[in-house]
Amino acid sequence: MIRGSGKPHQIRVVDRGYLNGRRAEFEREIRAAFEKSNFSSKDYSVEDVIGTSIGKNTMQGDDIRNVVALGEDERILGAIFRVPVQKLGLINHGGVGWFFTSKGMGPRQKLEVGRAMWAETRRLMKNAGYEGILATMGTNEGARYLERREGFKRAGLGPDGRERWLGPL
Repeated sequence: MIRGSGKPHQIRVVDRGYLNGRRAEFEREIRAAFEKSNFSSKDYSVEDVIGTSIGKNTMQGDDIRNVVALGEDERILGAIFRVPVQKLGLINHGGVGWFFTSKGMGPRQKLEVGRAMWAETRRLMKNAGYEGILATMGTNEGARYLERREGFKRAGLGPDGRERWLGPL
């Protein structure tokens, strides 16, 4: 349990089954969180976030987990999807999926929840043997948060033409 804003929350590491069991709730929270987002590419949309994070055809094996923040009442407060928990091959920087914090929180609680989720993500990836986090920023808001609050740095364009960012562990 993490406290700070007076609103306790907990961080859980969950598998695909957990997401499936609460799919409707995750979809509702994702839609609310991203409804007014300024996506960094015309290829991105709320439907893309849903499809690649909790979509029925999204594959997640034993090497992938999801970091979820929950309120005392088990309400979903945020998530980081597709966190690699086993290092595959010689790759030193593991990629993560979309992340969000729920719309219904105040700014201070959003920061606390975000920090707690990223701290757990870093712990998992460090334990797996990664040296850093590789990410493509889907929204300008997410890029600003990760650059200012989590120490991510621009790393140039990837093979798909999208800008890559590196985050420390």
